[in-house]
Amino acid sequence: MVSFILKYDLIIWNDKDSEPTFETENGKSWIDITMSSANLANKKRKWQILKICKAVHQKFLELQQEIQVIDSKQKLEKWIEELTITINQISQSFPRKVIKHLRVPWWDSELEVNRKKTRALRTSYQRCRREEERSMRRIVYKKQEAHYKWLIKQKCRATFELFRQQLVANNAFDLPYKIAPSKIRKQTVLQSVKTSNGQFTNTIEETIQTIVQALFPTDDSTQETHVQRKKRETVNTYSSTILDKQFTKEEITYAISTMKKRRLGLMASL
Repeated sequence: MVSFILKYDLIIWNDKDSEPTFETENGKSWIDITMSSANLANKKRKWQILKICKAVHQKFLELQQEIQVIDSKQKLEKWIEELTITINQISQSFPRKVIKHLRVPWWDSELEVNRKKTRALRTSYQRCRREEERSMRRIVYKKQEAHYKWLIKQKCRATFELFRQQLVANNAFDLPYKIAPSKIRKQTVLQSVKTSNGQFTNTIEETIQTIVQALFPTDDSTQETHVQRKKRETVNTYSSTILDKQFTKEEITYAISTMKKRRLGLMASL
């Protein structure tokens, strides 16, 4: 409690000489604490414990504010405006809990109505204590539950069929054939890399050029050995009039027969 008060810089309104805020036959306590920020603490006029009802253990608190000293319409309007601003500030300071619901494209009002009906029948069945009536309510609940689950499957399947039709509208062998074996890869993210002069790249083009230059450096003819220079000259000056022989029918047949058997795709029409 002390750490909470220090963290939010709160001021305690309780009077140390007041009556206990909680009192029973077995004892009494000052367990209840009234706190506020410094802005609200300036508006306090009086804080006291009221003994209105002896049967109630929790005591009543009375906060007398500055409204008793207001003697004109202008002061009253100003006080109301300040009080409204204070209430709005208090309301905005509390974080609102946002419940996140799972959004699915196939969920509609019909499923919502059936879900509420299924839950109501389940509650009615579970609360029933008479054996005969309980068995009848269980039958009604199970039928509604089965219908509710059937509706979910139907609407989910219909939405997927519509999605599949949209995918294959342009090319039936493109995206669906990649989704099935999980061959869709995420886009590669190229981060900044260090260049040869110690600086980091700023654009994707610079990053690609730096990586390519590091993996495939440009040949330096001045640092070549005699063997490397000889091979380079042979490749650059190579020329021949002899053409490769054409493949024979037997070679083509043997190559096709040794290929791995796969399902026919786009090549089936070739």
